[in-house]
Amino acid sequence: MVHLDTLEDYAKVIPGFTFDHCVADPSSSARNKGYVTGLMDTGALHDGDADVYLCGPPAMVEAVRGHITTLGAGPASFHYEKFTPAAVRETLEAA
Repeated sequence: MVHLDTLEDYAKVIPGFTFDHCVADPSSSARNKGYVTGLMDTGALHDGDADVYLCGPPAMVEAVRGHITTLGAGPASFHYEKFTPAAVRETLEAA
Protein backbone atom coordinates (compact mmCIF):
# COMPACT_ATOMS: atom_id res chain seq x y z
CA MET A 1 0.00 0.00 0.00
CA VAL A 2 1.33 3.41 -0.91
CA HIS A 3 0.61 6.91 0.33
CA LEU A 4 -1.57 5.85 3.26
CA ASP A 5 -0.10 8.68 5.33
CA THR A 6 -1.05 11.16 2.61
CA LEU A 7 -4.61 9.82 2.52
CA GLU A 8 -4.83 10.09 6.31
CA ASP A 9 -3.68 13.71 6.06
CA TYR A 10 -6.38 14.41 3.45
CA ALA A 11 -9.02 12.87 5.71
CA LYS A 12 -8.04 15.33 8.44
CA VAL A 13 -8.46 18.44 6.29
CA ILE A 14 -11.01 17.64 3.56
CA PRO A 15 -14.58 17.64 4.87
CA GLY A 16 -16.37 14.40 4.05
CA PHE A 17 -13.26 12.66 2.71
CA THR A 18 -12.89 9.10 3.94
CA PHE A 19 -10.99 6.10 2.67
CA ASP A 20 -10.37 2.51 3.54
CA HIS A 21 -8.34 -0.33 2.14
CA CYS A 22 -7.85 -4.03 2.53
CA VAL A 23 -5.38 -6.67 1.46
CA ALA A 24 -6.43 -10.17 0.43
CA ASP A 25 -3.27 -11.81 1.82
CA PRO A 26 -4.12 -13.07 5.34
CA SER A 27 -0.48 -12.65 6.42
CA SER A 28 -0.58 -8.92 5.64
CA SER A 29 -0.24 -6.39 8.43
CA ALA A 30 -3.15 -4.40 6.96
CA ARG A 31 -6.01 -3.66 9.36
CA ASN A 32 -8.56 -5.14 6.93
CA LYS A 33 -7.91 -8.48 5.29
CA GLY A 34 -10.02 -10.24 2.70
CA TYR A 35 -11.98 -8.97 -0.26
CA VAL A 36 -12.75 -5.27 -0.69
CA THR A 37 -16.44 -6.06 -1.10
CA GLY A 38 -16.42 -6.88 2.62
CA LEU A 39 -15.83 -3.18 3.30
CA MET A 40 -18.60 -1.96 1.02
CA ASP A 41 -22.13 -1.58 2.26
CA THR A 42 -24.68 1.16 1.68
CA GLY A 43 -23.30 3.08 4.67
CA ALA A 44 -19.76 3.06 3.31
CA LEU A 45 -21.14 4.23 -0.02
CA HIS A 46 -23.19 6.95 1.73
CA ASP A 47 -26.30 5.56 0.03
CA GLY A 48 -24.83 6.45 -3.38
CA ASP A 49 -23.45 9.87 -2.46
CA ALA A 50 -19.84 8.76 -2.90
CA ASP A 51 -17.11 8.56 -5.51
CA VAL A 52 -15.32 5.22 -5.76
CA TYR A 53 -11.70 4.95 -6.92
CA LEU A 54 -10.51 1.39 -7.36
CA CYS A 55 -7.32 -0.26 -8.63
CA GLY A 56 -6.78 -3.96 -9.00
CA PRO A 57 -7.05 -7.04 -11.18
CA PRO A 58 -9.91 -7.10 -13.71
CA ALA A 59 -11.81 -9.81 -11.79
CA MET A 60 -11.74 -7.72 -8.60
CA VAL A 61 -12.91 -4.56 -10.38
CA GLU A 62 -15.82 -6.46 -11.93
CA ALA A 63 -16.66 -8.13 -8.61
CA VAL A 64 -16.84 -4.71 -6.95
CA ARG A 65 -18.97 -3.33 -9.78
CA GLY A 66 -21.39 -6.27 -9.37
CA HIS A 67 -21.43 -5.93 -5.58
CA ILE A 68 -22.28 -2.23 -5.77
CA THR A 69 -25.06 -2.98 -8.25
CA THR A 70 -26.46 -5.65 -5.92
CA LEU A 71 -26.47 -3.15 -3.05
CA GLY A 72 -28.50 -0.74 -5.13
CA ALA A 73 -26.35 2.15 -3.92
CA GLY A 74 -24.49 3.03 -7.10
CA PRO A 75 -21.86 5.68 -6.40
CA ALA A 76 -21.98 9.17 -7.88
CA SER A 77 -18.92 8.14 -9.90
CA PHE A 78 -16.88 4.97 -10.28
CA HIS A 79 -13.25 5.30 -11.37
CA TYR A 80 -11.07 2.25 -11.81
CA GLU A 81 -7.83 0.94 -13.21
CA LYS A 82 -7.58 -2.73 -14.04
CA PHE A 83 -4.13 -4.20 -13.51
CA THR A 84 -3.20 -6.71 -16.18
CA PRO A 85 0.00 -8.79 -16.28
CA ALA A 86 2.35 -7.68 -19.07
CA ALA A 87 2.11 -11.05 -20.88
CA VAL A 88 -1.68 -10.76 -21.12
CA ARG A 89 -1.47 -7.14 -22.25
CA GLU A 90 1.07 -8.00 -24.96
CA THR A 91 -1.19 -10.82 -26.21
CA LEU A 92 -4.19 -8.49 -26.37
CA GLU A 93 -2.20 -5.78 -28.16
CA ALA A 94 -0.93 -8.28 -30.75
CA ALA A 95 -4.47 -9.47 -31.57
